[in-house]
Amino acid sequence: MTFGPYDFRAPQLRLSLENGLMRLDEFRAGLFGGDVTALGSLDARAAPTLSVALDLAGGELADLLQSFAGLRFASGTSNVSARFTATGESPAAMAATLDGRASLSARDGVLHGIDLEALSLRLGSLRQPGGIAALFRTTLASGDTPFSRLSVTAVARKGVIESDDIRLVHAAGDFTGRLTLSLADWRVRGDGLFRFADHPDAPPIGFVVAGSLARPHVELATDALGQWLMRQILARAYQPIAPSRGALGVPDIVGEDAAGEKGKTPPQPALEDVPGAILDRFLGFMRDKTKPARKPDEGGG
Repeated sequence: MTFGPYDFRAPQLRLSLENGLMRLDEFRAGLFGGDVTALGSLDARAAPTLSVALDLAGGELADLLQSFAGLRFASGTSNVSARFTATGESPAAMAATLDGRASLSARDGVLHGIDLEALSLRLGSLRQPGGIAALFRTTLASGDTPFSRLSVTAVARKGVIESDDIRLVHAAGDFTGRLTLSLADWRVRGDGLFRFADHPDAPPIGFVVAGSLARPHVELATDALGQWLMRQILARAYQPIAPSRGALGVPDIVGEDAAGEKGKTPPQPALEDVPGAILDRFLGFMRDKTKPARKPDEGGG
């Protein structure tokens, strides 16, 4: 049985109709590779009112997303639970009055079009500043990210579905976000943050989505992460010349004041402070070199 984009396999249903009230007492079928069950009613005795309780177990997430939004950005095994009511003389009117709650969970899935695991691995090994842009370009616009768990809970009020509890968990870190979908114009807006498990001090990547649900515009905020990564690269470049590694000591780089009293071990700057200290020392050196030579006093000594 086919209903719009939904292809129900081996459906079983039991309906009753009495005095303008139609009841769906039982519905079972295969859908998206899983099993769906539903109960509901349509009361047409006054303004038509629809009430539905629906559960999907073991469905393919990619097929679910394709049928609902025309998108296939993730795959996995999903479960859905929804309870909602709506009133109106047309589908558009019912969409504008939709109230209820829904939840979605998925496991052992893949997020397509982004490779957060590869990005996390490279954050700890990149040594060339020129490679930052290429790293973001290759990992944030292509590849796949396996995830262990995805969970979403949402509330619908007067045709607007809102979720402030989106969470995706995988080996490289966690994503948390929120999303709002207006059924009246089928437009979406939302934002979220991805935090790295192996780099807890790294700034998160920001995600912003807006526009039509069928063709949403997604922006990534990576400036803070790029600046952090630049500091890490400079710190790694400093390590081979640090006192514990050999030739040049910290006082030679950051200034004589850092040396302390003779015979005492000078305080060592934190690793993240070293790039700035190197830059300050270099600029001071250049200022000294460019100062005009002082003229001797006229008339001699």
